[in-house]
Amino acid sequence: MGYKIGIADLSGKQGDLSWTDKIDNADGVIVVTEEVPSPLCAKVVEHKGKLIVHILCPINGAGPVDVRTLYKQTADLVAAGFPKSQVVVRVDVTLPATEKLDRIYSTIEAFVAGGYSRYRVNILNMQTLGQEGLVPVGMSLPAQLAEVDNMLSDVRKSWAYLGRPAGDLRIESGADSGLRGVTKCGSPSRYDLMLLGLSTDDAATPLSWRSEVSSGTKKAAKKASAAAKKAGIKAKAGGRAVGTFLGRQVTKACRGSKTALLGLVGLIAAGIRGLGRLGRRFLNGCRRCAVAVLRKWKWIAGVFAALIVLYCIAIYSSIPFIQHYRTLYIETAMSTMNHQWVATSFIPQSVIDEVMENARKQMEESVVPSSTPPETKREKPEEEVVSPQEAAKLAFAEKYSEINMDTMPEDTDYLTGFQMADVVDKGIKTTAGDSIWAIDTINNLLIVQVSGDGYSGKLAIIKDSSQVKLAVNTRRDRGMTVTELCDTSGAVLGINGNAFEDPSGRGSGVTPVGLIISDGQKLHDAYGAYNYQVAGFDNNNVFRVGKDVDASILRDALQFYPITVLDGEKHVDGSLGMGIQPRSSIGQTKDGSTLLLIIDGRQVHSLGITVSGCADILLRYGCQNAMNLDGGSSASMSYMGEMITKTSSPQAGGRWLPSAWVVMSPVDKGETAD
Repeated sequence: MGYKIGIADLSGKQGDLSWTDKIDNADGVIVVTEEVPSPLCAKVVEHKGKLIVHILCPINGAGPVDVRTLYKQTADLVAAGFPKSQVVVRVDVTLPATEKLDRIYSTIEAFVAGGYSRYRVNILNMQTLGQEGLVPVGMSLPAQLAEVDNMLSDVRKSWAYLGRPAGDLRIESGADSGLRGVTKCGSPSRYDLMLLGLSTDDAATPLSWRSEVSSGTKKAAKKASAAAKKAGIKAKAGGRAVGTFLGRQVTKACRGSKTALLGLVGLIAAGIRGLGRLGRRFLNGCRRCAVAVLRKWKWIAGVFAALIVLYCIAIYSSIPFIQHYRTLYIETAMSTMNHQWVATSFIPQSVIDEVMENARKQMEESVVPSSTPPETKREKPEEEVVSPQEAAKLAFAEKYSEINMDTMPEDTDYLTGFQMADVVDKGIKTTAGDSIWAIDTINNLLIVQVSGDGYSGKLAIIKDSSQVKLAVNTRRDRGMTVTELCDTSGAVLGINGNAFEDPSGRGSGVTPVGLIISDGQKLHDAYGAYNYQVAGFDNNNVFRVGKDVDASILRDALQFYPITVLDGEKHVDGSLGMGIQPRSSIGQTKDGSTLLLIIDGRQVHSLGITVSGCADILLRYGCQNAMNLDGGSSASMSYMGEMITKTSSPQAGGRWLPSAWVVMSPVDKGETAD
């Protein structure tokens, strides 16, 4: 005795609900879908007693919706009454190459944080290809499986980190993949049968009692099975080699035709002969090449010796410019978790240790007790009798002194507040020569497009520091992107704030690292590492930096390192062991304007910048004190609900973060822009 279990594969046709007419004739149905739109959600909830839903995640970037949207749709499905235990998060990995695993992990991690306990990982599509059909990706199958094992191990750690019982997590595979700790089962599994209220006594061979709901009748299913059997394909895990199948098809096509068979034999013979000729030509070419190499051995030996000499100079020379770039190369590689091999593969460990030790000493020297609040004195200009328009222009020029007024459009109406975004093509420049990206007099801010040798980014100048706050993540399952933190706090602009626990670069942004003070309330304790220093605004809106800044006087603050500008002077030299990376910085000018800087990195248009380079940019705009923030893939700036810098994170919208420096609108505060 068996059950009628249907398979409704809705990939690419989620809007087709005709399959639901056949549910009454089935004992259960496995629904495979790439999205859960509202009509499908309603039908699934209606028949929840008979359905197991496989949520097929778009790990290759292709699919009707992105992972975030798919997660929300799944959450809506569960909220509507569909049991979470009958939801299976499924990823079909055609080639488990390393570059795909981070995307797979981040996909699964989002659902892990949401409490979804069932996952199905199908590798290499082994039901049809097997090991023989594997396309070379520069890594052996055992090595690929080991990479996937490590990824799944991280998934289990994340599950345990959230305090959930290990036995509740179910990771399945529909193929004999050889993965550790993964349950191999059919679809449906015995667990699925139990959830559907069906006995598992007759479920020893689950594939034998499946029926296709989506493809029509039993007759059609039997016909397809017979055709597959005739072609020589066995329906078992691992499948049969693709080459064997093609060979049988060629033989079948030639059967009964002597002419075709003789032609095939002739073709094979000609091919063998041609291959023989190519082989002889190849061997003769190799012989001639070897003779040529032997004749040029002195030249080759000279080149080889020259390369050895150049390598020794590059590694051990004390020539300043060589030493500078060697140090920068080592610091850049060693400051990332995934690219340290770039340095360790070619440079002796003793040289690396010396560079990193010098960087550590420089970092220690950069730690200071506290910055000194600047003395600001503004002389009142002599009053002149001018027109209202001219008076408004003079007030604008005084407030936004960073703008070269000769480059402002002639038709600008200075009497009313205005927002001009993405106006680089208008040719408006700063006095430092950079292009203006946005002028927002309503919100008291400028956005400057900064660029230089190998880097590009944006600098936001906020004329009223009382508008700058530290917004904090309110979710428990994960952090929030900069844009999300701006949305929840009602801010118009924001950049990333605190660092966070980030094992293997896969952190969810939930657990911050270091002090958090928001609106005068201490929300997270300080971190005791020697290099971590406080950066924040006191109750007088003065930006303070230092190791021993009194937390009781701060309204909004966090911790990171290093201080890049101190008391109007550059405080760092070089990269302090942090190399060239995407960067994020916050600072304040002597007149009280806040500076928020984001430099893109690890991309073609912008490689990144050193912390010293960030200090140079900030000093161009009169910075008094500044702190470097958590950079890398976290560095991002959002304005008016959109990301305006290009994050290096593969995650859509940027990384999930525990906090962000945000700029509130003076209108929301009941104020008006000056």
